Amino acid sequence: MAVPVFGYKNHLNIDRTHGIKRRFDVTHAAAFDGRRLGRILDFENTASVVWADSAYRTCANLELLARKAMRPAFQYPAPGGRPMPAHIERGNRTRRAVRCLVEHVFAAIKGRFRFRVRSVDLARAEARIALVDLACNLTRLVFWEMRTHRRSLPGSRGLRLEGPAKRGRRDGSRTETHVSPPH
Repeated sequence: MAVPVFGYKNHLNIDRTHGIKRRFDVTHAAAFDGRRLGRILDFENTASVVWADSAYRTCANLELLARKAMRPAFQYPAPGGRPMPAHIERGNRTRRAVRCLVEHVFAAIKGRFRFRVRSVDLARAEARIALVDLACNLTRLVFWEMRTHRRSLPGSRGLRLEGPAKRGRRDGSRTETHVSPPH
């Protein structure tokens, strides 16, 4: 059966603190997100809260999480044609603050890696996405290793920035940031 789609989806299980991808699943763009939760969950993970968007809020997923003693923290969908109740909006705002950390990983894949999938075969797309996910994990690992190493040096305060931050000025010129080692 041919499925009319344009693109692929990368479903991820990400460590919230470090941004490391634990598991992934690649599907065509027309696939329903809610059916993929069982494939990407890591039941050996010690975290008991699962953060996801409203597409994952299905009866089957809620039952799966209850059986595994996990607590869902899914977004609530907006009611059709009516304003969102205030208490649900507050809860969604709290969930959004956590989920933005996950969206940061997707932004890194699209922005920093400039990754686009241009293949017609799902297996090829899955292989390419797996390699980019691995490269993204390696960059996160290097980031955390450097951060840990910098803090562990005796008397180290890390790198200091000298001068203004690199940003555009109103007249169109740019300023540069200079990095110097700690004294």
